[in-house]
Amino acid sequence: MNTQLQDMNTTNNITKPTPKPASNNSVQIEIPQPNTEDRKGVDSLENEPPELSNRRKYIIVAGLCMSLFLSVLDRTIVSTVLPTIGNKFNALSSISWVLVSNLLTSTAFQPLYGKLSDIFGRKQSLLFTIIVFGVGSIISGCANNITTLIISRGITGIGAAGISVLIQIIISEIVTVRERGKFASLTSATFGVASLAGPLLGGIIADRLSWRWCFFINLPIGAIATVVIITLVKVKPTKGSMKEKVKKIDFLGMLLFLIGLTLILLALNLGGVSFPWKSPLVVSFFIVGFIILCIFVLVEMKFAVQPIIPMYLFRNRNVVCLILALFLASFGMYGVTYYMPLYYTVVHNGTAEMSGVFLVPYIITYVIFSIGSGNLISRTGHTVRFFQVGTFIAVVGQVLTSTLSATTPRALQILYLAISGVGTGCYTQSIMVSTQASVEPKDLAVVTSLIMFAFFSSGAISVSIISTILKANLNARLAEFASQYPEYTDIIEASKNNAKVAYDASTTYTARNGIIDAYVKSLQRVFIVTAVIVAVAFISTLFVKNFVLEKKPKPQPTEKPETVNLSTQK
Repeated sequence: MNTQLQDMNTTNNITKPTPKPASNNSVQIEIPQPNTEDRKGVDSLENEPPELSNRRKYIIVAGLCMSLFLSVLDRTIVSTVLPTIGNKFNALSSISWVLVSNLLTSTAFQPLYGKLSDIFGRKQSLLFTIIVFGVGSIISGCANNITTLIISRGITGIGAAGISVLIQIIISEIVTVRERGKFASLTSATFGVASLAGPLLGGIIADRLSWRWCFFINLPIGAIATVVIITLVKVKPTKGSMKEKVKKIDFLGMLLFLIGLTLILLALNLGGVSFPWKSPLVVSFFIVGFIILCIFVLVEMKFAVQPIIPMYLFRNRNVVCLILALFLASFGMYGVTYYMPLYYTVVHNGTAEMSGVFLVPYIITYVIFSIGSGNLISRTGHTVRFFQVGTFIAVVGQVLTSTLSATTPRALQILYLAISGVGTGCYTQSIMVSTQASVEPKDLAVVTSLIMFAFFSSGAISVSIISTILKANLNARLAEFASQYPEYTDIIEASKNNAKVAYDASTTYTARNGIIDAYVKSLQRVFIVTAVIVAVAFISTLFVKNFVLEKKPKPQPTEKPETVNLSTQK
């Protein structure tokens, strides 16, 4: 028996037998096994990204950022021209649905593009979304009635959702993990510049050309971006025929997710505006939407062969904490960008265009610290400290903003906005890079789409919640003021929907100050609430496991022998 074992050892490169008790003859056989050591939190790319020069990378990222610029510009430019469009179509009562339809589709479709790009390919998916975006823009610019415009804005939102997700995925795959912070920070800068340029361009275009060019402007920008993507972006193609790819789509999961989320988003947009929050329609939308999303989770866990959103990702502590942190921290960002212009309008009697300019200190520091933190992440490999410090500074910014009054010096207003921008710039891309580095490469696209979904869905939900808080506080304070000065009842009622009534020539000094005071104190309450929410985001970041990004991807896992004992009885 011993002779046979020795022959086997010689033939198959088997390790020397380990001595065992006399009752057993045993030998250890090394069986090659993949090295499955957990490397989450460091460079998790198994495959080297394409060899590209820095110059080529910057050109590609610039083309991708052009796509992002037009999708963000499209969101912000339209808000400025809504009154003009409403008057043109004689449809001021339904003009808000131009924004809502775009918000619904752009939010609901975002989580789907990660998995769809896994199936159909990154480049092909991005080009498809740009085409959809362009088609929606053409229909919007040519619309002759409000219904057509609302539908076309929904189509545009479907394309915009994919653009914002897919450029982040492509950037993460053409650079190393360590470089992601540096290159991805350029997308944050693009977002900030487009957010600032939108309202300004909207006003100029509407005054000097036509509101239709607010939609047609997307076409030349989109065309240039498309040429760059087609000629320069090289990504690994997906395998299989179109029929095989279509079979991989989780149609049931997609349908359930879209229906469930759309119902909840509709409830959030209808509640407190078109219908009371306790109305049967709003309540039923919430309940049915929640039930459908629960069914979606069950389908993804138990039945979907290739789920749109793999539920095992939510067993990853870093993923859960970071997605939660970005979702909650974004309440502060949307609070500043949506409601600080209202503060400027009320306190300084500013125009809509100048209200956008009022946000310049916030945008500038946001862009500077986004790029700065991204470059530091690439140099040091540390990400955790940036989003922890960033969310903490964001809390400070929200607290300071909540102290603004009608008499606060302009210098302090600028300073508080700048501090908020510093915090936002530090945490946005660091959270993105950290979440991507916390999963395996096969989950990169899906987790990126989830992060983007958390960011944009926070906008839909936070604005609804904040507007409800603002409206409730404002109505209560104005009612109290009206009870003290019943002679101003008509002016006070009018000011609920238009704060600039306070500056009408017929408004007395007492009425003006009372209306301004009601608005300012209501906004203070809003920023106290957002400060608390952002503080919870900061607490969430404290539970993230610390790690350092490596400069180069690890090589393919080597085969690690596993020892198996073969025993023979005497």
